[in-house]
Amino acid sequence: MRQVIANLHTITGGARLLRFLAAALAVLLLPRMAAAQAVELEGLPSLELDLQAVGPGDASRAGDWTGLLVRVRDNTSDSREVILRVTFEDEDGDEVQYDRVISTTPARWEAYWIYARIPYWGRQIETIEVRAFDAVAAVAESDLGFRAGRLLQTASRPTTQVIAPWDDLVGVIGRRDLQLKQYGREREPGAAVAAMWHNLTFVASGLRVGDLPDRWLGLAPMSTLVWSEVTGEYDPSRLAGTDRAPAIREWVQRGGHLVVVWPSIGETWASAAANPLVDLLPSMRPPRALDGRSLEPYRELLTGRVSTPLPDSQTVHVFERDPGAPLNAAIEVLSGPDGECLAMRRIVGAGMVTVVGIDISVERMLRGSLPEVENFWNRVLGRRGEFFDDAEMLEEFGQGARSIGANRIQKALDGDLESAVQREGQTAGALLLGVVVFALYWVFAGPVGFYMLKRSDLQRHAWVVFVGAVAVFTAVSWTGAAILRPKRVDAEHIAIVEQVYGEEMQRGRMWASVLVPWYGEARFAIADGGDASVDSDGFRNALAPWEGFDTNREIAVFPDNRGYRVRTQTPGAFSAPVRATVKQFRADWAGAPRLGLPRPTGEVGDAEVDPIELTEGGRLTGLLRHDLPAPLTDVSVIWVTEQAPIARTRGRGTIAAVNGVSLPGGDRWEPGKILDLGSLTSEDAFRPAEINFGTELSAMRNYGVPLTTLAQPTNPGAFDNRLIASMFYYQIEPPRSNDTNASNAVRVATHAYDLSRWLTQPCVIVVGFLDTEDQLSPVPFSVDGEPVKSSGRTMVRWIYPLPSSPPRWSSVSVGDED
Repeated sequence: MRQVIANLHTITGGARLLRFLAAALAVLLLPRMAAAQAVELEGLPSLELDLQAVGPGDASRAGDWTGLLVRVRDNTSDSREVILRVTFEDEDGDEVQYDRVISTTPARWEAYWIYARIPYWGRQIETIEVRAFDAVAAVAESDLGFRAGRLLQTASRPTTQVIAPWDDLVGVIGRRDLQLKQYGREREPGAAVAAMWHNLTFVASGLRVGDLPDRWLGLAPMSTLVWSEVTGEYDPSRLAGTDRAPAIREWVQRGGHLVVVWPSIGETWASAAANPLVDLLPSMRPPRALDGRSLEPYRELLTGRVSTPLPDSQTVHVFERDPGAPLNAAIEVLSGPDGECLAMRRIVGAGMVTVVGIDISVERMLRGSLPEVENFWNRVLGRRGEFFDDAEMLEEFGQGARSIGANRIQKALDGDLESAVQREGQTAGALLLGVVVFALYWVFAGPVGFYMLKRSDLQRHAWVVFVGAVAVFTAVSWTGAAILRPKRVDAEHIAIVEQVYGEEMQRGRMWASVLVPWYGEARFAIADGGDASVDSDGFRNALAPWEGFDTNREIAVFPDNRGYRVRTQTPGAFSAPVRATVKQFRADWAGAPRLGLPRPTGEVGDAEVDPIELTEGGRLTGLLRHDLPAPLTDVSVIWVTEQAPIARTRGRGTIAAVNGVSLPGGDRWEPGKILDLGSLTSEDAFRPAEINFGTELSAMRNYGVPLTTLAQPTNPGAFDNRLIASMFYYQIEPPRSNDTNASNAVRVATHAYDLSRWLTQPCVIVVGFLDTEDQLSPVPFSVDGEPVKSSGRTMVRWIYPLPSSPPRWSSVSVGDED
């Protein structure tokens, strides 16, 4: 009885303690409960979320990085940490969680950018969704310091503005599209095939400074960004004190093309105090304004029609390079009939900044549908092709105008990259071993074993033979699997590495299949070792899971799908699930030179470097050498002497005089060996017709593989040719409007690596292929802090700018359309 009473006293004391703790907890939580009830009474959720845009101007591309602009309003009384998350499935079916941790400000709308790579199948998804979670502190989560807690809110946006993987995107900061929309002329409204070009170009116009992302990843889908207005919300001084200016700078360094239309009024761009991008402009003297200038003398640069009215009084700015400027800092691209420079350029890393002296954004230009792309923009951007408006299409092709290109097929130049990096050898060996072992087991445990027992009249011992066969072949299988199982991380790659002479940086993109021989998790990073997301040179490198263009996401998944997190602001490193198999990645890297790409040199034993020069006959002189880890093969030297003369012509021809030669007989260029450009391009070696690269550009339109047959194997040589074609994409001969059998060449993976704009100025381009076996990857890559050895093929590209030579003005107007 005493024990029972003691137990009752214990229970009663415990109940009192519980009541006390509950009361204390209620007191502590009362303020938060009251605040939550107040929010509920106001009819507002604790957090509001608005997905404003998928990409700047709500434009993005499937298969590429993009930025999602999210607005957040916290309706609670205290600031708190919140995780913003965008998710996509990778090729294995695992959920890639692109996360950003933010600190909210109560009762105020704030905007944030989240960056993610949209997979190729992104257009098949009806909506893209952003979710907001309570951020719960978690020390173990080293990347972000928080894990996702309670779901607070979701917001979504349809994928209607996600363009096809083969199309291009141009941004315009200003209210007008400057006639760039002519590059987006479809075969007919809603058709996916371009009428006069190989692909469609979508123009995101009307962008304001506040619409620009704070990382270069948000600008990654854009080949060109045109800045056409400088007042109000378009004023570049609004970049000061924000991360938008560094984002634009890095995007240019990584190959972007910023075009600045010099305003008729105002000097905002030239103000070092107000404009944080002023150092990206060409090194030039203050632009000289020519007020009240008629644009008639510049007709052939603006239009191909003699009847189109041009403004008779407009301010034109002309540029003059600083006499002490380095070559890369000030290159004259276009000049007027009187020789005054109308467009000047600065090389910045792998990209360029071009300033234009004719203000093409004024209302009078817009009324005349000026400038026409084939006369003006082709020469600035390095494009090729002709444009027909509706009236011209009807006049030229009659009622058949709407059916132009209806039967065209799209041929991809780079759509089969996945097959080029697939690791099939080891898989085939393991599969062969399994088939052989099973066949031998079936033979010996079945008919052969029974036959031998029957001959010896020992059929009653068949079960012993069967068990023995099982034991033996199990041991053989385990031993074979142990021998064939990879012991270390290994990779296969296709890569592009590039450097412009005079720029102390290299950039590269690598597509890799990485074999990780264990189960669980691994840490992947763009780094030679360690875990650097931002390298020592300040570039924010980007690593993302990657899938083949034609991957069927419904069948290529694992049953044990898991999620893994990517820090969206610095996605150069993350941890992901591994299953002793291959995982595919795309790595975008930039940094200080790490490979010994070609460079000018002197004679053996001569310390002085000889520059590369053009002779009067349009040939080259100079010596080159490289210090790469292996010989370069399939080497070509391509050089541009000048743009084609300015005349009233259609734009089907190449934009410049382009020559090209290859090493004779498929010679290999060994490391340290001097390549004499004078001998390679001499008149004794090649006749003029043999070095005309324009002929090759015409043939490239047929190099692609139809999108419907990408899974079929092709020979490696053809793949190399297609990769070279993709690097001059906008100079490939466009399909003829009246050719019903023409095809459209497209690319889905090598955007941002087109060199066509280099054909607008004199330069030398050296391209070759580097084959490596079990060496450090051309783009720095590590797994769990250890550098990865890789085998594969790397396209090496080296560009040497030559002195300016703006196009001449022709005295004869050809092809007058009026």
